[in-house]
Amino acid sequence: MKVKLLFFAQLKDFIQAPELVLELAGPLSCREASDTLGRQYPGAGSILDQCAVARNGLLVPENAMLEDGDELALLPPVSGG
Repeated sequence: MKVKLLFFAQLKDFIQAPELVLELAGPLSCREASDTLGRQYPGAGSILDQCAVARNGLLVPENAMLEDGDELALLPPVSGG
């Protein structure tokens, strides 16, 4: 299955792209997709562990299941002032 991943803040900087499409063997949860990305980008794990996830524009728990064609936004914590 194909899942479009969207990246923001420091994760976008680390991956050096705002988005990418992953080919995944499904079915997978959002967490499992994030773990797959972490294996492809060693060092991103500490950022990914802190990310909230949104599937198709809605915040969901990490154990929410993905379907072919879903869009998964990985949202790291941000700070500012």
